[in-house]
Parts: sequence; structure tokens; C-alpha cells
Amino acid sequence: TFVNKMDREVQEPLALMQKYREANPAWQDRVAVMTLSIDDTLEEARNHMTKRGWTNTFNAWAGEGDWQSAPAKAFRVTGIPTCYVINTNGVIVQAGHPMSLHAPEVVNGLLK
Repeated sequence: TFVNKMDREVQEPLALMQKYREANPAWQDRVAVMTLSIDDTLEEARNHMTKRGWTNTFNAWAGEGDWQSAPAKAFRVTGIPTCYVINTNGVIVQAGHPMSLHAPEVVNGLLK
């Protein structure tokens, strides 16, 4: 069904992010892998991550307002999931869907 397909398209990239650190030991303390939830409440966001056992990322909540929350608006989030690679100067180097962005390759290129 449409809902299951949509859920899979959102959840699979987030599950993959849980493996980034393990797959890239050179990142150590040089790279932060963070998720930002736009769920309606902090409790809903926590329950979502806990239910799936997603503890290998720094998980944050955007606050009230879901799509209209300050972080969602500041980063111009128009789809979920959206992945941003931000360099040490705070500049967004690349952004897009995690499955097409290949974030680990981009990050590894920046670390060279």
C-alpha cells in the first residue's frame, strides 16, 4: 500500500544512518551523525527512535510546528528524509535524499 511504501522510503535511510559510524571508523570524533524529527511532540519523536532502537545517531526534535518549526524552515525542509552534509565552517556542502546523496562518500571526501 501507499502508506507502507512511504514509511519504508522514510525509515530505510534512517536505519542506514545508524550504521554510518561503524562503517566509517576514521570518522571517530570528527563527524556527527544527527537526526532531526519534526514529529508533533518530543514524546512522539523519542518513542519513534526508541521503538526502532536507533541510538547510533544524535537524535533531536525540531520543536512544535512540524513543517513550520524554526529548524525545518531555516533548512528549507520540503521532504522527509532530507540529509545535509555540513562542513566544519557550518556551510552546507550538499543536501538531498540520503539514498541519492551518498553522504558517507561526501564526508570522506571532505576529511581527506
